[in-house]
Amino acid sequence: MANAWIFQINPQDFDLKQWIQALVSGQAEPEKEWAVRRFARQMQAGDRIFFWQSGREGGLLATGELLSGAYNHENQTCVGFQIQDQVIPPLQREDLQVHPVLQNLSFTRRPQGQVFQLSQAAQDVLLHLLNQRRQTLPVYQQTRSLPRIHQALTRQGMQISSSFLRRYHLALQSASMVILAGRSGIGKSWLSQAYAQAVGAKYLLVPVAPNWVSPEDFLGYYNAISDRLQSSAATEFIQEAYHHWRRAQHQQTPAQAYHLTLDEINLARIEYYLAPLLSILELRRRGEPARLQLADGSFLWLPPNLYLVGTLNQDPYAAVISDKVYDRCHLLEFDFELKSLSQLIPGEAGHFLDQIQEPLLQLCPLGYRSLEDMAQYLSLALELEISWQSALDEALVQKCFSRLESRPFEPESTDQLLSVLNDLFPLSQARLQSWIQQSSHAFLA
Repeated sequence: MANAWIFQINPQDFDLKQWIQALVSGQAEPEKEWAVRRFARQMQAGDRIFFWQSGREGGLLATGELLSGAYNHENQTCVGFQIQDQVIPPLQREDLQVHPVLQNLSFTRRPQGQVFQLSQAAQDVLLHLLNQRRQTLPVYQQTRSLPRIHQALTRQGMQISSSFLRRYHLALQSASMVILAGRSGIGKSWLSQAYAQAVGAKYLLVPVAPNWVSPEDFLGYYNAISDRLQSSAATEFIQEAYHHWRRAQHQQTPAQAYHLTLDEINLARIEYYLAPLLSILELRRRGEPARLQLADGSFLWLPPNLYLVGTLNQDPYAAVISDKVYDRCHLLEFDFELKSLSQLIPGEAGHFLDQIQEPLLQLCPLGYRSLEDMAQYLSLALELEISWQSALDEALVQKCFSRLESRPFEPESTDQLLSVLNDLFPLSQARLQSWIQQSSHAFLA
């Protein structure tokens, strides 16, 4: 269950009403970032936000969601967020204080602060009170310049070069499918989601299962007992994209983009479960009617506002991709582009890692996922009053050096690390020395 938060905004710092008016007129973007101190570790992408403007003319003016967990930006801990719905008329403090569930909230009794966490019960009550008041703000259309998209991704904590973003942006517009290839944990799925959010697109991530052997595994199957199609999340998402496109055509307005991402696309043979869809997408590119027959005989239309993305782990045990797939897609090799490890791991530990970044990454290629795990481990260890050196020593052994056996021996990088990892890092020293001995025995054998 996602968490829920109240963001209290001082009108002297930021005018929430004015921002909402600019959003309605299409003169502002719905995403911003928020500096946080408390609750940073609990905040995650997808959490619900209730925006409260303080002051006599304030109240609960809007709702939205977090776009990211906490990240380090310009020496501040921040989260990215998006505003989605306007509240008309605004909910006032008196409306909260008369409700038995809301009147005991710390927010209503002691409103000092900027971020307040809500219980599930309080969230349910607030949503009920806002049921007839929330009005969806206009979708920000896909008209942003690349620098603005890059800024939006950076705001979410992603470090990506402008050149690679340009390649991804152009590939989406010029092929039936885009495949992001690279090692695990470096942010391929995150890029597909962050880009979709940055351009105001609807987004769905579908994990591919190794046992997929037919289009029915991806698009749904015919249920003989109920005599109907058992549709999949992907089918419903594509149908929603089609209905939105038809409505936009009728209203002569731009259609919202829909980005469908298949995660770890090569866990199963792509030709087995996706080939019919790729063939139909080729018809769409040529301007012909693009529809796919489902298991019950009905048709699934593939509209122009649907974009297909796949993430591919470069794993020797994964399924091989055929030329038929390559012919229909752009494949982009995605790599980790973090300039300094301290961007994800704050404090003294992060500054120390910057000093050993080159030999460390040469020895143990890391991604966002591993570094975020390390940052979380360090944060929890410091709360237990464990020194950052001891905590980092443990994290390095558990997240980095545990994978050395699968890596080719790098004597130069190993020596560089041993020269810096002194007696304050006994676990790392012992692990590297052990690897040296194992490699020496393997060489002699």
